[in-house]
Amino acid sequence: MTRENAKKLQSMMAKEAVTLLMLGGAEADTAEHEEAIRLIGEAWGLAEEETARQIERIGHGRQSVRMGAENMPPDEGDVSLALTGREVIELERELFETAVRLNDRDKRQQLFNTAQAVAEWFSLEDWITGTQEESGHRGA
Repeated sequence: MTRENAKKLQSMMAKEAVTLLMLGGAEADTAEHEEAIRLIGEAWGLAEEETARQIERIGHGRQSVRMGAENMPPDEGDVSLALTGREVIELERELFETAVRLNDRDKRQQLFNTAQAVAEWFSLEDWITGTQEESGHRGA
C-alpha cells in the first residue's frame, strides 16, 4: 500500500462516517471512524492537514444531516451507501496493513478492531454468496 492509497483509505472512512450519519442521524457515533482516520495518518506519515480535512468532512456531514439531506454539500453527498464484497475485503486488508505499521500495541488493536467491525458495518456475510454480477466473474 502507498501513501496515496492511505489518503484514499482516510477518505473512504470519512465517507462511511457520513453515510452512518445519514442513516443514523446527526447524533450517530463516528468516533471510531475519526480515530481510524487519525491512526491511518499516523501510520503512513500523512500531513496533519490531510487528516484534519477528512475529520472536518465528518463534521460538515453531521451539520448537513442536522440541516437536512437536501443541504448536503456535493463532496459529501456522493457517498456510497454500500460496498461490494470485494471492496469490503479490500478495505479490511488495508486497515490490517495499516495497523501493523503502528508502533503502539493499543493503536494496532484499535485499528484491528475497526477492521473487524468493517465486516459487520457492511454485512460481509451478505456478500459471501456474491451478487449476480460477481457470480459471473467467479473463477476468472
